[in-house]
Amino acid sequence: MHFEPKDIKRPWYVYLMAVWAFIGIGGLLSTAVRYFTNPGDEQYKVAAVFIMIFAITLVVNIIRMKKLFIIIFGTLCAAIAAFQVFNIVYIAYQGVPVASLTPMLIFLLPSAAFAVLSLRPNFLKLAVAFREPIEREAMMKYAMKKSKG
Repeated sequence: MHFEPKDIKRPWYVYLMAVWAFIGIGGLLSTAVRYFTNPGDEQYKVAAVFIMIFAITLVVNIIRMKKLFIIIFGTLCAAIAAFQVFNIVYIAYQGVPVASLTPMLIFLLPSAAFAVLSLRPNFLKLAVAFREPIEREAMMKYAMKKSKG
């Protein structure tokens, strides 16, 4: 699929992806850190800062439509979705009522949807086409600065 520069717009769902990157992935990672460390420990504080930096970096670069970060986001969403499917099957196999599985679906459905959405080849091509004029302009500014200096 070929995109003309005038046709390229940031899709509306990119902002939903960014929100899910912060809440879904950042929240799940902070929960995992809380599980493996004590909240009062220095390790927890350092890990929480790194998770916050990672989540904010992911959000900013998803909104900026950078392909690498979109792939990282999609891969994390796919991993979360696979983990949730495994948990649902495991818990259902133990005979737990279906109603108690509802909280797991809260993470499964958006994660699976965003994994499929962000890893589609057409969306990744759109991200590259969206970034192309921005990166070309930045390279031109850099070249002008180098030639003057």
